[in-house]
Amino acid sequence: MIRTKQIDRPDEKTSITLKIMRSLPAWFSPPEDIEKKSVIHREYPFFAAYVEDGL
Repeated sequence: MIRTKQIDRPDEKTSITLKIMRSLPAWFSPPEDIEKKSVIHREYPFFAAYVEDGL
C-alpha cells in the first residue's frame, strides 16, 4: 500500500531529498552539488510517498 504525507519540517525535507538524489547519481550531478541542491526544497510544499514503512 502506498500512502502520501506532507512533510513540513525543513530538516526532514532535506534528508528525504538527499536520500533520493544520492540514489540517482546519474540524474543529479555533479555529486559535489547534491548537498547544495538538497536545501533548495526546504521552502516549498513537499510531499513524500511511502510504501509500507519505508520511503
